[in-house]
Amino acid sequence: MTEKYFDEIKQWLQSVSFKRAKFGGVDEADVWKKIDELNSLYEKALIAAVAESASGSTEISDAPADAGQDGVSE
Repeated sequence: MTEKYFDEIKQWLQSVSFKRAKFGGVDEADVWKKIDELNSLYEKALIAAVAESASGSTEISDAPADAGQDGVSE
């Protein structure tokens, strides 16, 4: 379930563009707007991941099953 949210974030990151400032660089207000959009996407993904975790359906960790507490395989 959370995979769709992470795919949405990936697509957003691949397509995001910023308005250019008049004298070079990017428009600061536009950058803050895009950061807010990205934050909203991550909040949705986090809420979904917490809900999945609470239901016991999926582990959030990407660590291999044989990894120790520090995430390193022995």
